[in-house]
Amino acid sequence: MNYSSSENTAPALCWSAERWAHRTLGLATLAILLCTLFPFEFFLHETAARREAPFLLWLDPYPTGVRDFAENILLFVPLGFGWACWTCKRKWKRPWGVATAFVAGAGLSYTVEFLQVFLPTRGPQWWDVLANTIGAVAGFFVFEVVGGRVLACASLLEAEVEQFLTTRRIIAIFATYVILTLAVSREVQTKDPGSLPLHPGGSLVSRFKGVNPHNIVGYDVLYDVLAFAPLGVLLGFGIRKGVFRKLSSGGLLCAGVLVPPFLQEVVLSSVNRCSFRFGSVILGCCLIAAASLLAL
Repeated sequence: MNYSSSENTAPALCWSAERWAHRTLGLATLAILLCTLFPFEFFLHETAARREAPFLLWLDPYPTGVRDFAENILLFVPLGFGWACWTCKRKWKRPWGVATAFVAGAGLSYTVEFLQVFLPTRGPQWWDVLANTIGAVAGFFVFEVVGGRVLACASLLEAEVEQFLTTRRIIAIFATYVILTLAVSREVQTKDPGSLPLHPGGSLVSRFKGVNPHNIVGYDVLYDVLAFAPLGVLLGFGIRKGVFRKLSSGGLLCAGVLVPPFLQEVVLSSVNRCSFRFGSVILGCCLIAAASLLAL
């Protein structure tokens, strides 16, 4: 498909691609890194046994099952969708777009699988690279089928939210949400983990036999997403509406990204009487930054 000359490509799709290309591609990449590399605690000594084999066998050549293969395909579909959106913006021809989607998917997949060699909690596999590459190419064609409708709905929702969020509302909602998440986090940590609905032993997860919520995104990450993603969206809209320019404070913007994850980890480490986890702070900052990209 030639995006520059095809009669099937509406001008509205090209306009939407201009607005959403960097968002979809960037957020898809960040989501993959989050799902595949969390908790970001790399160990050289503890994983040394994995690197005793020849270099190409650092990744396990044996598949783990159909379900895991399918999950890895789905994980990279958003990347292919975002890549197609970006190539639409650049007005590339279809063969070149598909080929680059293949290379991008395979390259990113191998990168994360290689990094998983140093993560004791992960099992890097060549079959994951294959599944991820298939998912990236599939996502490219998903964009061709439903990309226009998806981007149109996203643009409409964005306009409604921007109209609602005035400067005062952004500041008020941001401050209120930070306080609320800190209170909820403290309350959650004082309860029995098995009583929490999103805990692996909780009421919701336990209904699905054999489901391990840590396979893609653990319950800790899920709570962090709920806590920090809305803050990032508010920051993004605040930047667009010039809130920080009006307040003449770039430092306030940096504080909006860094302070909420830091405060939450301070609260959690004090309640649990455990060590301060910088990995969780980094995760929270990444979530806020990623959500901000969506709103910019």
